[in-house]
Amino acid sequence: MSFCGECGKKFNLLEKKYKTRDLRSLCSNCYEKYCLESKIEEERKELEKLQMVGVTGFITRLGDFNPMVRRGAAYGLGKLNDRRAVEPLIEALKDKDNYVVINAAKSLGNIGDIRALNVLRKLSKRGNIHYKIREEAEQAVKKLKQVKFQGMATIVDADIKDMSWQNFEDKICELLDAVPRDSRTADMGLDGVTKEGIPIQIKQSEKIGRPVVDKFCHAVRRYFSNSDRKKRGIIVAFSFTNGAYEEIERARREDNLDINLVTVEELLIK
Repeated sequence: MSFCGECGKKFNLLEKKYKTRDLRSLCSNCYEKYCLESKIEEERKELEKLQMVGVTGFITRLGDFNPMVRRGAAYGLGKLNDRRAVEPLIEALKDKDNYVVINAAKSLGNIGDIRALNVLRKLSKRGNIHYKIREEAEQAVKKLKQVKFQGMATIVDADIKDMSWQNFEDKICELLDAVPRDSRTADMGLDGVTKEGIPIQIKQSEKIGRPVVDKFCHAVRRYFSNSDRKKRGIIVAFSFTNGAYEEIERARREDNLDINLVTVEELLIK
């Protein structure tokens, strides 16, 4: 390890004369560097040991009768970061030992294969489970949702902004499982209705502001004018201004309107 001149002299002297490494002799910068390099070296040695066992070795150990062995296997597979481990780790989520499940959930998040997304979602919402299992499942879901979004964004993001307005509206309706507008809803300034009967407006733009939200609120009132149902609506766009969010809060508070602002990114990672 390399230190600044003064720390190097002190450190080498202590190590040679007293056979000790007194970290208190280091300045703050050298101390942080020492800790970081030590951690990197420890992780390198750990990885070397794990690689000696190998992916297939750890997969085999997931079936061992000893839960300590299974825990170590679930942990090791996450460190090796090999997609061959995904299906065995998904199966390990059913293990009766809580800490096998915890390590398996964490490892699936580290590997980042979206095949595990749905099963981890279900696990995170399951009742009567160890709190740490829920925590690790929720963290893994967050990681995998981001992986899913990045993968989809690479394919569609550039294209979706350049779509014709009609194709864009059709794509958003598809993502929302909604019916595109007909003559009635179009006359009200709406672009479609979800299967639950919620009117939607779609904007192929960034920074949608208060005026658009205000106009949509009027459209929602008209749409529900002959109904006793709760007045709800959805606006989809690439982004919204603070004014837009303030307006939906005002509409909820003063007019009892439930307007949801949804970004295209949120739709892609659902």
